[in-house]
Amino acid sequence: MLYIESFRQLVEGDEVFVAMPFSRTFEPVWKEIYKPAIREVSLKPFRVDIRKVSDSIMTDILGGIGRAPDTG
Repeated sequence: MLYIESFRQLVEGDEVFVAMPFSRTFEPVWKEIYKPAIREVSLKPFRVDIRKVSDSIMTDILGGIGRAPDTG
């Protein structure tokens, strides 16, 4: 079993995990492109460096990947 598979969750939600550099340089891209586009299709944008859920950002990243649909 792959390491990431241990984080796979069976429940898929309406949250879209966006992996991007943690840099203020990319803030306009997040605010003007990704966030509005995701909301346009009635989904919730999620970026771990903005909304930290746990004590470990790595846990948040792996959780976001784990909630992503398995497309192949």
